[in-house]
Amino acid sequence: MYRLYAAMKERSPNDITADEIAVASGKRILDPGALSDFLQKLESTSMTIQRAFEKQVKDAAVSLFLRSIVLRS
Repeated sequence: MYRLYAAMKERSPNDITADEIAVASGKRILDPGALSDFLQKLESTSMTIQRAFEKQVKDAAVSLFLRSIVLRS
């Protein structure tokens, strides 16, 4: 359950589904195989969002670098 909590903590409250809350709170019990699949899907989504933010930061850094070069010319 900690992995589920940690993955949910990183997301906006608006992005957490009622199904995820039910599993995390123990109101919905998943068998070990389903829980593993559920966690992998959740972590995959979190990693995709993290990669998108990392790309955004890199693109912004390159943009600032290029802008500084153009301003010096």
